[in-house]
Amino acid sequence: MRYRPEIDGLRAVAVVPVLFFHAGISTFSGGFVGVDVFFVISGYLITSIIVRDQKKGAFSVSNFYMRRLRRILPALFLVTFLTVPFAWLWMLPDDLDSFARSVLSIPYFVSNIFFWSEIGYFNTDADLKPLLHTWSLAVEEQFYLLFPAFLVTTVHYGAKPQVVLLIILATASLLLAEWGWRNAESANFYLAPTRAWELLVGSILALSSFRLSVQSANYVSMAGLALVTFSILVFDETVPTPSIYTLVPVLGTSLILIGAVRGTLVNALLSMRLLVSIGLISYSLYLFHQPILAFWRIRTQDEILGFDVLYFLITTFVCAALSWKVVEAPMRRSSFMPARLFLATLALSIAILSLFGVHVVRNEGLPNRLPSIVNDLDEIGSWSNYCLFQIDDGAPRDMPMSDCRYGRDRNTAYAIWGDSIAAAVAPSVAAEFANLDIGLLQLTHGHCAPISGVERAYHRWSSNCREFNKVAIEMILSNKIDTVILMANWDDFFGSEYLDFGGGDILSNNINVSEQLASSLDSTIDILRSNDISVTVVYPVVRSSKDVLRYIQQSLVHQVEWPLVQETRANVLNSSEFSYRILDRISRPITRIYPEAEMCEEGLCTLSSNGELLVSDKIHPTEQGAAKLAKFFVRSMPIKSDIVN
Repeated sequence: MRYRPEIDGLRAVAVVPVLFFHAGISTFSGGFVGVDVFFVISGYLITSIIVRDQKKGAFSVSNFYMRRLRRILPALFLVTFLTVPFAWLWMLPDDLDSFARSVLSIPYFVSNIFFWSEIGYFNTDADLKPLLHTWSLAVEEQFYLLFPAFLVTTVHYGAKPQVVLLIILATASLLLAEWGWRNAESANFYLAPTRAWELLVGSILALSSFRLSVQSANYVSMAGLALVTFSILVFDETVPTPSIYTLVPVLGTSLILIGAVRGTLVNALLSMRLLVSIGLISYSLYLFHQPILAFWRIRTQDEILGFDVLYFLITTFVCAALSWKVVEAPMRRSSFMPARLFLATLALSIAILSLFGVHVVRNEGLPNRLPSIVNDLDEIGSWSNYCLFQIDDGAPRDMPMSDCRYGRDRNTAYAIWGDSIAAAVAPSVAAEFANLDIGLLQLTHGHCAPISGVERAYHRWSSNCREFNKVAIEMILSNKIDTVILMANWDDFFGSEYLDFGGGDILSNNINVSEQLASSLDSTIDILRSNDISVTVVYPVVRSSKDVLRYIQQSLVHQVEWPLVQETRANVLNSSEFSYRILDRISRPITRIYPEAEMCEEGLCTLSSNGELLVSDKIHPTEQGAAKLAKFFVRSMPIKSDIVN
């Protein structure tokens, strides 16, 4: 196929929003769709190249894969090698272990599977993973491994039957994605079966014949560019991806590929020298941007803001241009490096990366690289997950909740019911009650707010919350509990994208659901009060804008003194405003406890200072923080004298 400079221009349109999106520029809230644009382009180009060679009778599987290897791996391995020393110097042990596993996954084209398997409740922030973006390369590589076989085995049927088969496969993949974002969000995002339709759309275009007048092509390509632009500027992270919504950028890219022929406005625009130049280095831009951003955030422990964005863009473009000039472009030519030497170099690179990965993983992230205090903080800064059940623990009725009892020889008059926030403070609350000779029953499940009949919809970790809460209420009633403490990460729960109120009544949080939530809380409290059980509701705990433990550890890695970590009371209250509004609407008689009243003083909330660490991540209280809150709870709650006696 002839060279089409407008496709390189389209690559520029795809990659620049990705950079802006990952840098946190809100105008490009849908910049992530650049990856979807790349998928369509890749499917189109690969199919066009194979079909062209087949028509010439010159297609060779070995030549095809050699071209793919020369195109993808040299720059990818260069970036991977360059990340290693920075990871070694700056990463915490758990993070280096995760990084090493990602390094291991890259040469074997399975990094998308690795990142899918790693995503979970206790994982570090995705922004701090230098090689996270390689998941999309793995999807393409898996496509390249399988798709040529389809074209080779079906070539004798002709293009039309091939197109029909591909339409069926693409439709099945899209339907799977529609099911996936509701039921297996992480797998849906990372894995090839739900992404294949985007590449197959490009393949369908390459196998189809489109004859448009210049005028029609003009309208078609402008409509396509409008759809892509709309996706970049209007979509945001709440849009399920991939899903039926992804058809917007995919269709837009398709219309551009079909219609942006010579003589059209879009062709002239995308063929501009600046855009074509950016498109030529777009692969290296994509490769370098994520490691630069991740290590920037790891080193500074802050978001990239203001002029830092400009520095990031300059650094990324310089690195990408050098990579293109020195590695990417030369390596595509066999005259620069013969096939045998090239394959030997790849084999050696894979061996070195694999040895590094295995060494780091076997040594658990090499903690001895760092000052001992950094490793000691893992224990000091941990939070209790004792009796914190999770979805993988099975059916709620089979969970050993009766074992989650403190002070079996004492009157178990109190229960704490909630999610991981409640679990984090439960042991300290139990210790305070023990001083009063009172026992405590702990009923906690990750991601489950203590509200009867309500759970997050389309959320893997919350799919049995309704049943868990039903069993929790039964436990409370059967144990003749006198007072129940309701505590949760209210901000997280109330801010859920979709909430399931039972009976198929799933509401999007894009509409105001505060009345329904307050009503459900009232109903839950009514169940308890009708059995003469008093209720205490703990308002949101103080939330940090940064991962406190990580911030302290990273500061100490760089030989900085123990930093003071504070949030303004105004910011704390502002971030929890929606939760306060809902909890304030509870109309039943309850005791209300406000953690910020204990954690904040003179407008500032201190989360860590002078060796004291009160919050582990952004929100879970450490043992020190939980002890502080527990004393405050007991002071704030009415303790009945007959219970103490």
